[in-house]
Amino acid sequence: MHLIQRPAFNLTDLISRFFSTLSDTFFHFIHPLTLLHILSAAVILCMGNFAEALVPLTLYLELPRYVFSPIYLFAYLLAFSILAGKALEMASKNHNEEPLSAEDLRTYRIGIALLLLVNIFVVTALHQVYKYDDLEIHIHIIQISTAVILVLLPLCGLAFLQNPTSTSLFDPRALMRAWRDIGWWRYLLIITPGILLNLILPPYLSSRYLPQSFTIFSPDILLSIVGFHLILFACWLLAILYPTCYYPSADDDDTDNTRDTGDEHKNDSDAPAPQGFAARLRQAEARIRAGDIAAACALLSPYTDAQHDPAIYHPAYRRLYPIAPSDALRTRLINAAISGSSESYDIIAADLARLDPAQLPPGHILPLIKQAYIGRDYASVLNLTRNFAKNHPTHPHLVENYYLAALALAKTGAADKALPLLQQLHTRYPDHPQAEQIRRAVTQLQGSGQK
Repeated sequence: MHLIQRPAFNLTDLISRFFSTLSDTFFHFIHPLTLLHILSAAVILCMGNFAEALVPLTLYLELPRYVFSPIYLFAYLLAFSILAGKALEMASKNHNEEPLSAEDLRTYRIGIALLLLVNIFVVTALHQVYKYDDLEIHIHIIQISTAVILVLLPLCGLAFLQNPTSTSLFDPRALMRAWRDIGWWRYLLIITPGILLNLILPPYLSSRYLPQSFTIFSPDILLSIVGFHLILFACWLLAILYPTCYYPSADDDDTDNTRDTGDEHKNDSDAPAPQGFAARLRQAEARIRAGDIAAACALLSPYTDAQHDPAIYHPAYRRLYPIAPSDALRTRLINAAISGSSESYDIIAADLARLDPAQLPPGHILPLIKQAYIGRDYASVLNLTRNFAKNHPTHPHLVENYYLAALALAKTGAADKALPLLQQLHTRYPDHPQAEQIRRAVTQLQGSGQK
C-alpha cells in the first residue's frame, strides 16, 4: 500500500514570499512617477480644503451636517481616482505585462470615482436616517466605510484586468471570482495590514497635528495639512498596492477561463481559450526553442500588425522580427524608433548598420543616427550617412548628419578622417546653427592631434 505524502507546511517559503512581495511593493512605491502621483493627489485634496476654507459654500448652501461640500467632494474623488488608476497601471504590468490603454485607465478611474461616490452616499444616508449627532459614531462609520473600500479596491482592480469594463467593478460575481483567484484566506491576510495602517495612523496624526478649524494659513498650518495628506495617500496607496502582488498571472486567468467555460464549449472544439499577452509571449518562446517557427509567428502576429505600436508591443516585435523579418515590420519599427522608442531601435540596430540608406526617406536619417550615436552604435551612424550629400545635396539635415558622422569617426579612432570632414562643414556652412559646435569639435580634434 502506498501512502500519499502531502507537502509539508514550509514556513520558510511563506516568509520568503512575504518579503519578496513587500520588496516589490516598496520598489513600485518609491518610483518617481508613483511619488509624483501621491504628491499630485495630496495637492488636489489640499486645494479642495483651502478652497472650502476660503470660500465656504455652507454660507450659501444649507448642507446637512457631515455632508461633503461640492468643492471638497470633487477634489476627493479626483485625487483618489488618480491614485487608484496608478495602482491599476502598476498591477497591469505585473499581471500580464500588457500595457493598459488610456481608454481602459479612464474607464477604471471613472468607475472608482462612482464607487467612492456610492460609499459617501451610504454614509450620508445613514446619518440622515438615524439623525445621530455623536461625532464618535460618525467616525466609527467612516472607519467602517474606509475598511469596506480598501477591501473592495484590490478586488475591483483584478476584476477589471480580467474583464476591462466598468460593469465588472460593480458585478458581485466578478468580484467574488477575483477573491477566489487570489485565495479566500490569503486575501484577508494580505489586506489586513493596509486596513489597520489606514484606520490607525491617519486618525492619530489628524487629532495630534491638524487644527480642528482654521481661518488663516500660517506656514505651520500649511505644512501640517500638506504633510498629513501626503501620509494619508501614501498609506492608502500601500493598502491597495500590496495585494496586487498576489494577483494571479495571465496564464492562471487563461487556465481558469478554460476550466470555467469548458461545459459551455464541450460541443464546440474550435472555441479558442482566452490568451493574455504574457502567455502568448511565453508560448511563442517555447515554439521558437522547439524550432516551430510557423506556430511562433501565428502567436505573435496579432500583436505586430499595423494596429499595434512597436513602442508598446516591442516584446512581440523583438521575438518575431529575427525569425520572420519583413519590410512591413521594419517600417513600423523604424517609424517607432524615429519617434523616440529605443526598444524599437534596438530590434533593428543590426539592420541599420548594413542596409542601403537610399531605401529610407531622407528625413528618417537624422533621428535614427541620433539614437545610434547615443547608443554608441557608430557603425550605424556611418552607414546611414553614407552618400547622403550625393543623394540629397540640399537637404536641411545634411550638416547635422555629417557632424554626427564626423563625431562617430572620431569615436572609432578615425580622427584623421573626422577632422577634414568637420573643417569642410565649418568652411561651407559658417552660418549654420551648429557652426559653433563644429568649430569647437575642430579645435578639440586639432588639440588632441598635437598631443
